[in-house]
Amino acid sequence: MNKIINDLLTGKDNQTHDLVRWSLLYSILTLTAGLVFNAVHTGLFDIEKFYLGSAALVGAHGFGLMMKKGTEPEEQ
Repeated sequence: MNKIINDLLTGKDNQTHDLVRWSLLYSILTLTAGLVFNAVHTGLFDIEKFYLGSAALVGAHGFGLMMKKGTEPEEQ
């Protein structure tokens, strides 16, 4: 399990941690925590806002990954 998580959060060389991937992880966790908090306290779950927020987060982070793909260290 640790290898899978490490592979998801590091660059091509599987050693250098990737700030954009860590940012995506924390953003998704924060979005989900906010959704749960709102659902518990108000009793409402707005699926459309959740999907739009998720799409914006993933799209922005995907663009960030694309923009920095040439700067990643090569595998050794």
